[in-house]
Amino acid sequence: MTTLRRLREEEGFTIVEAMVAVTILAVAIALTIQPVVASLQRIGDARVISVAENLAQAEIESLRALPYEEIGLPGRTPGGVLTAHHVVTVEGRSYDVALDVRYAGSVTGLDVIPQGGDGVQGSWDPGVDYKVVTVTVTAAGREADPVVMETIVSPRSVGAHEGIANARVYLAAYEPFAPSSHDLPSLKIQASPAAPISSALYADEQVFPAIPPADYTVTLEDADGWIIHPDDVLAGNDRLHVTAGTLTETTLRVYRPATLRVTVVDFYTGQVVASPQLAFNNLVINQTVTLAPGVLTATGLIPDAYDLTVTASGYQTWTLSSVNIPGGYPDSVHDLTVHMQPIGPSTTTTTSTTSTTQPGATTTTTQPGATTTTVAATTTTTTVPANTNLVTFTVKDSTNRVVHGATLTITAPGKPTIVLTTDDHGQSTYSLIRNVDYTVVASTIWGHGPDDMTFDPDDDNTIDLRLERPRNMGTMILRAGDRAEFLYRPHGSGPWTVLPPNYQGEASFVDYAGAFDVAKRCLADGNVLGEKTVSISKKKDLSTSISGWCP
Repeated sequence: MTTLRRLREEEGFTIVEAMVAVTILAVAIALTIQPVVASLQRIGDARVISVAENLAQAEIESLRALPYEEIGLPGRTPGGVLTAHHVVTVEGRSYDVALDVRYAGSVTGLDVIPQGGDGVQGSWDPGVDYKVVTVTVTAAGREADPVVMETIVSPRSVGAHEGIANARVYLAAYEPFAPSSHDLPSLKIQASPAAPISSALYADEQVFPAIPPADYTVTLEDADGWIIHPDDVLAGNDRLHVTAGTLTETTLRVYRPATLRVTVVDFYTGQVVASPQLAFNNLVINQTVTLAPGVLTATGLIPDAYDLTVTASGYQTWTLSSVNIPGGYPDSVHDLTVHMQPIGPSTTTTTSTTSTTQPGATTTTTQPGATTTTVAATTTTTTVPANTNLVTFTVKDSTNRVVHGATLTITAPGKPTIVLTTDDHGQSTYSLIRNVDYTVVASTIWGHGPDDMTFDPDDDNTIDLRLERPRNMGTMILRAGDRAEFLYRPHGSGPWTVLPPNYQGEASFVDYAGAFDVAKRCLADGNVLGEKTVSISKKKDLSTSISGWCP
């Protein structure tokens, strides 16, 4: 018995005892490693922060060694030779070093502190003699906050910038239906041939301090889908005459352009109508645009209320008044389906579908001679035959160029007056009653002499009209108007007049001999390009190309 007991005591741990021991050891090691790992991570973070701080401090020391005039960023105020971003690699990790330089003080010229920045209380002081430099260092692959340091750099002498000028531009989002969440664009100003100056801001108030006195043009630097309102461009609100010792201000409206997409179908069959023509009139600025037949998408529209008109061969004219485009703002696309009533022999159509009213319908058009009777779920429509013929009008100027935007006024005894606008091919079409004597007058607001003709749609379905040049006047032909609209005015005064180009990128205006400013405005971004002065000569046709490329 003694020997057996001794043997059992010398056998060691059982399997269960060994597993328990290993588990206890693993837990102990895990509890020990976790704080060690956390400590190592904190040490690593501290190392990263220390490196970032040293880089920021080194950047500040290096720029302090530069001359005062060189401390700034190219294309901004203050300007200089510094680089906005550069990357430094330390111990295999990348660090992004970002610089921002701003003037300290007020751009209004008022004292910022007692005695003012120039030390003379009550005297004009722009308060921008000192530069605040911000250095931001961000380590790659770490979630820690970046290291930010600032320093102030003073000029060689106090009041060194007393002869400078300042500019401020207020931006207003033109969103008549509902505000959007889009950030405003950043701006830049330029006095050619000098390089542009960036505000580097995305705000409703953008400042350009300590700039040289000059005449500047304001444009969008980072447009991000915004366009300057054309009325503000035409009014010259994008121009700044900046003089020393003053603050020059202006306000510009910007908008995000809308798109109108129209689908035209037969009222009864639902089939697509061939070659319809769309015209839309902006009710705010009272400007009508007629698209070419078959073109049913209009882009670059100002968010406003519009009157819409659709015409098509063999169909009654369709109209819709006071449509908010885009109706789903800030969604920029406005989709619309047009159901056109056909013109043809007397027909009767009976359907058994349930009658419904679409939400949001704003216009109901009842054609003379058409009777609609609804009983329960059955609708019977009778269309009286229309004795009409489709007439195509073409308008050209005295140089034989087709005229986009000419006005056609059609009258007949006892009939309502019809007003049409020509498209970029100089054409417009309309269905008119046969065996009636109509008179059509073509005219423009651009100085051309009118032309008229009397006709019967039963005999004439193609009418050509030629605008004459009035006596003792001259013609100026503008070229290179692709994706743009022309602008002209008497030299140095008055508002701009808008002149739409035809499909060949050309247009003309007529006036007495003299000097005129001409330019073009890009439809995509609102930029005004190629502004110059030209001269009109008596009884002569002259031409000029407007430089600049529109997107």
